[in-house]
Order: sequence, then C-alpha cells, then structure tokens
Amino acid sequence: MKGALGNPSSLSEKMNHMPTVILNGLIERFTEKAKGSIKPVITPAMDNKLLAYQFAIRLAVENWAADIEATASDLQLASHRVADIYKSLGCTVDNVSISDRERLGMKAGEARNMRKAILQAPPVFPRERKRGPAQR
Repeated sequence: MKGALGNPSSLSEKMNHMPTVILNGLIERFTEKAKGSIKPVITPAMDNKLLAYQFAIRLAVENWAADIEATASDLQLASHRVADIYKSLGCTVDNVSISDRERLGMKAGEARNMRKAILQAPPVFPRERKRGPAQR
C-alpha cells in the first residue's frame, strides 16, 4: 500500500472509475508529497491514518465493538498492529466475554484467541511512556 501512486487515469481505473472529486479528496487526505516531487506518496504515517479512519467507520457500523482478528484477516494485517490502532482510537482491547461467547456458540478454546476492541465513553487513550533521566 505504501509508495508512489500511479498516474490519475490508471488510479481511477483501479478504483472502479470513482468520481474524481472523491478520488482527489482521498489523495489530498491520505498522501504526502516528497521533497522535490509532485507525485503523491503514501507514507507509513498516512497509511496508519487511513487505517484509523477505516477502523472508526467499522466501529460505528458494528455498534462500537469490533473483532480484532476478523479485521486483521480482512485487511491482511498483523493482529497486534490492528489492536494498536484501535487503542489509539480510544478503544479498550479485551478477550470475548462469557456472555458473548455463549451468544456466538463458541467453545472456551476458540474464544481464548478472539479479542474485541470496544469504544466506550469517555474514550481512554494510551499514555506516552515516560523515560527516566539519562543514565551516565
């Protein structure tokens, strides 16, 4: 996903002839221009921003709770990266509760590997780690 984007006509073709207004808005929001270049580039920071927008939409659609493993497999990403992005949105990441496990008809072994990201009000954002003084 990262890297330089092709010419606008091939990009429009890849996006199933999306209207240019929408395509230009996506390029403007989720790409940067490298120094001395006019081509938009998807940087790792912009890639994370795009994923955060997608996850926020997914949370809204799925009643403010999302399955991390399902999201990771859908997007072919590592589950720890997906969990980190959900945490940056203010979600708490927990294992599936017993009532959810029973509602889904899962066995205890299956549910052990399944984690959910839940957005509660007020959101709890991860804190920066404080480093101690330099050791000399």
